[in-house]
Amino acid sequence: MTRRLLFGYLAITLMVLGVLALPLGISYKNRLIQAKTNDLVKDAFVQASRVQGSVAAGRLDGAVAQELRDYALGTDPPVRVVVVNRQGDTLLDTNPLREDDGGRNFAGRAEFHI
Repeated sequence: MTRRLLFGYLAITLMVLGVLALPLGISYKNRLIQAKTNDLVKDAFVQASRVQGSVAAGRLDGAVAQELRDYALGTDPPVRVVVVNRQGDTLLDTNPLREDDGGRNFAGRAEFHI
């Protein structure tokens, strides 16, 4: 009799923990994703303010470009930084698969018109 009660209470406890843990875990995961997104948006605004003068001149200073590359590789996971001018022409792209800075136009992308 005691064993049955013990197993019954144990089953109820595990069920309650399972019912509570799932929504809390999902909520925690969503909060982490939102925090990472907010950090990336903040970093994007900071980096954009740093390169604003160079972009207005139509080219990037070599030191600024290297700092952006270092930033892109220094994040976890590494991010891609693309700097474009007002026409959407690429001034810098830190994508390791695209070494041809200045060879692509982003004017047709939805992000460009925000």
